[in-house]
Amino acid sequence: MAALQPEINDPNDDYACNGGFLRSDALLVVTIIQDTYDSDSLGTVDEWITALRTAKNGDDDAFMVLVLTTDVDLGYQQLCLPNQYNPNPNRLRTLADGVEHGFVGSLCMEGYDDWFKERVTYLVDLCDDFVPPG
Repeated sequence: MAALQPEINDPNDDYACNGGFLRSDALLVVTIIQDTYDSDSLGTVDEWITALRTAKNGDDDAFMVLVLTTDVDLGYQQLCLPNQYNPNPNRLRTLADGVEHGFVGSLCMEGYDDWFKERVTYLVDLCDDFVPPG
């Protein structure tokens, strides 16, 4: 959420450390990689989703969320810790599941090449359909 704040994204402000990062003419792809169950990130999943939507002017087709994280909350097909199970959904999984273009992969899969290739293919299609505001 901090990276999306308007005061640090102004491309015309020499003191805006993220100037040009968030652009109305481009898709926003948020990539989160975390090897633990998320419990320390600030804010709520709903606040994260609201921040993404606000940053992209309410256009759910203008952003994508990619998450690689532990899968201990799945209860089936776990790769990370098959003998451990946390029945509470990982907040990062909830984030990805809560947006139109969200994807979650297990951090413990054998490799990430195929996973990212599939997501890039999806992203290219999303980009082809993207119409910037204005």
